[in-house]
Amino acid sequence: MWAACTIEAFMDTPIEVCETRDTKGMYAAARRGDVHNFTGIDDPYEEPLRPDVKLETVGATALVNAAATTEIYTHLAQMAEDLEAFGLEDYSHYETRILRTELNWKLVIDTFLETYHLSVLHKTTIAPILHSNLTAFDGMGRNLRMIGVRKTVGALRGLPEHDWDLVRHSALVYVLFPNTVFIMQGDHLETWRVYPGKSVDEAVMHVSLYTPEPTVTEKAKAHWDRNMDLLMATVTNEDFPLARNIQRDFHSGAQATITFGANEPALAHFHRSIPDAVGQGA
Repeated sequence: MWAACTIEAFMDTPIEVCETRDTKGMYAAARRGDVHNFTGIDDPYEEPLRPDVKLETVGATALVNAAATTEIYTHLAQMAEDLEAFGLEDYSHYETRILRTELNWKLVIDTFLETYHLSVLHKTTIAPILHSNLTAFDGMGRNLRMIGVRKTVGALRGLPEHDWDLVRHSALVYVLFPNTVFIMQGDHLETWRVYPGKSVDEAVMHVSLYTPEPTVTEKAKAHWDRNMDLLMATVTNEDFPLARNIQRDFHSGAQATITFGANEPALAHFHRSIPDAVGQGA
């Protein structure tokens, strides 16, 4: 399933070429020690062993690389337009943490795909920020987009629609099928790469935070540390304990199936896509 549904793209650019193309001077800042955990300088970079797509940025024509990216755009479906609009090339990796928990990997992804639990499970953490009864959903091939609405959205009343800033007043959750969750949070973005553990009841998550500009001051570092710590505390203290109870209940045999309701379209879409991908769809 993983080889068939996950695309690993490798943009092959020597570090010396990256430095000559660095208009913001970030590589020079990293070599001076002004920026830390910078990939290729003080944070080791390991080339993928068997990437699905390899883009040659030195010595290859645009036509050659365009042919290689066709498969990526096909897999992204309508997501490609959204991702391009975010200007991700300007974001900087801040931190990645690895989590392990006693959950099936699919159940980890499920925790992102509805908002009605926010008012009950996250009363003091997320509920003050997001509405628990407002979402929008779109299927994008096997991928999906779910939009949670921030409580600041009322500020848009009275403004013409072309002046609305959706990103600022929402949390945009994307699932890049099968195992990556991408969340645009307005002033930063998160990615969750979720993998099976050593058993069906285990999952390993690589959780990354990206910032709209490099973190070069102690004040900025403290800000993003607080964001990451809040994220980790919310999932480990609130989401995961409840989800582990659900995981244990699966083994009771009390029910053979789960029915998703009309207010759970993202969950239904995700779980329809899995059997379809492995050739077990209806």
